Amino acid sequence: MVRNRALNEIRDHSGVDVNHELASDQQRNQPPNDYTEDENESSRLEKKMSVWIDQLPDRQKEAFRLSRFDGLVHDEIAEVMSVSPKTVNNHIVAALSSLRHRHEQHKKNIKG
Repeated sequence: MVRNRALNEIRDHSGVDVNHELASDQQRNQPPNDYTEDENESSRLEKKMSVWIDQLPDRQKEAFRLSRFDGLVHDEIAEVMSVSPKTVNNHIVAALSSLRHRHEQHKKNIKG
């Protein structure tokens, strides 16, 4: 579940096309080794995303997890965190910005 949500976040907020449904190698027109490499990269990225989320400041991490993993809306998160919905929004925006930045750096490092 965490993997899919992390991949959804990356797809939705960074323009990366992430296919998280398993498709047969024939449907994807890729040899089995390429598919395995894609799966391995997805697994590595999932682990990195989890680490990056853990490294967010505490309040950003809390707001982000409540929003993305628990499915709460800003008003509900505001109540849980005892802050205003605007503050919740600010925390989530900052968390997404940080995660996007780390993902961009990760992509640059992969390309060389």
